[in-house]
Amino acid sequence: MKYLQLLPCTLRDEIIVHVIFDYDQDLINRMRLIEGAQWSASLKTWYFNRRAFNLNSFFKKFKGIAFVDYSKLNPTPLVSEPNSTIFKAQQPNIQLPSSYQELLELKRYSPNTIKTYVSEFKKFCSFYAYSDSR
Repeated sequence: MKYLQLLPCTLRDEIIVHVIFDYDQDLINRMRLIEGAQWSASLKTWYFNRRAFNLNSFFKKFKGIAFVDYSKLNPTPLVSEPNSTIFKAQQPNIQLPSSYQELLELKRYSPNTIKTYVSEFKKFCSFYAYSDSR
C-alpha cells in the first residue's frame, strides 16, 4: 500500500501541513484535485495551509489508496480539552481554597513552583467543572 506522511512545517512564516510521499503519478493526480493543495518548488513537496487543512477530507481522498500517517501532526484541540479556545471562553471561574496555596508555602516551594501548581490545579478543577456541566 502507498504511504503518505503529514508533517507540520513553516513556509514564508506560515504554518503548513507538509505532505511527504514517494513519487507516484496517481498520488500526484489526487493531490492536484484537492482544494487548497499547493506545490512548493523550494521544498519540492505538496503542502496545505494549516488553517485551511481538513484532515477528515484528506483521509476520504486517500481511503483505500494510501496509508496516511499523521502522528507528527499536532491535531486541532477538541472542545473538551482545557487548552481549547472554546473551552477557555466557557470555563467557570474557579477559586481554589486559600489553604492550598498556604500549604505549598509551608512546604517551602519556590514562588514559581507555587504559581505553576496553582495554575495547573485550576485547569484541572475547571476541566471537571466544565465536564460536569455538559
